Order: sequence, then structure tokens, then C-alpha cells
Amino acid sequence: MKVKVLAAMALMGGMAFNAYAVDQDITVTASIDPMMTLMMEDGSNLPSAIEMKYLADMNKLAPKIINTRVHTNDVEKDLNIKLYNAAQLTHTLTPANTIPLTVKFDGKALTTTNTTFTATSLFSTAKGAGASRSIPLEISSGNVTPAAGFYTGLVRLAVVQAP
Repeated sequence: MKVKVLAAMALMGGMAFNAYAVDQDITVTASIDPMMTLMMEDGSNLPSAIEMKYLADMNKLAPKIINTRVHTNDVEKDLNIKLYNAAQLTHTLTPANTIPLTVKFDGKALTTTNTTFTATSLFSTAKGAGASRSIPLEISSGNVTPAAGFYTGLVRLAVVQAP
């Protein structure tokens, strides 16, 4: 009989203990925006500055080609790419002296209006999830007869996923 009473008391004690237990629910959410970035082919950041060499015998600047990849979490979206403004180099002492630049992405000349690159053309032969195939970004000039001196300019790209 004592065993039954002790068992009943233990059961009641356990129930009393459980009466003070707390269940806590936490809802976890995540909002992942479609994102992408343009990087070097090896996954490092694009250079913040490049130097174009003057080829005196050809009367132009040597083109600069940077192999890039687009990294994104949505490989089904097309990309719109444009220049913020016309790309040019400006003489640092005589700003009237400029050298117009041509900027090409995957062989297509970029302007200040969007150029669309389809997702299938960028990502169909991609290596790795979310990374495009290697895509050349080329900055070049036509034939120029520049005044001697130092020139500088900014090539500013807008790379946006198409809606």
C-alpha cells in the first residue's frame, strides 16, 4: 500500500513539476532578395583601377580585357547592363583633351541605355551554382593622337537583374 501511495505522490509531484514548464515557439523567417555581383573570373573583386598602355606605333591605347563572372542567387533572370555616362579619359592638366573609350561586355558595346543579356546565354554553361560562364569585359579606345600627359577617367557600370 505504501508503494501505491508513494507512486501516486511521485506522479502528482511530476504533474506539479510539469505544470510549471513553459513551451516556447519561435517562428523563423528569412527574406532573400534576388542579388548578383560582377567579379573576376577567379571570384575575387574587380580591380578598382587599371592602366591602359599607349601604343605609339599604333596610335592608340592597348585594350584591357578583364575576364569576369556574374554571381547570383537567381540564374533565371536576364541582366541589364549599361554605362552611367559615356566612358572617357580626361587629361588631368588640360580637361579639354579627352580620349573616348569603348566598353564591351561579352563582345557587345555598352552605352548609357540598357543592353540585355539573357540568363540562358550567361548561365547555360556555368560552372558552379550561381556563377556564370567566363565573360570578357573589354575597355578600349579607337585611334587617338593625344597630347602627352596623364589621363584619368571612370568607367561606371550599372548591372541590374531584369524584372
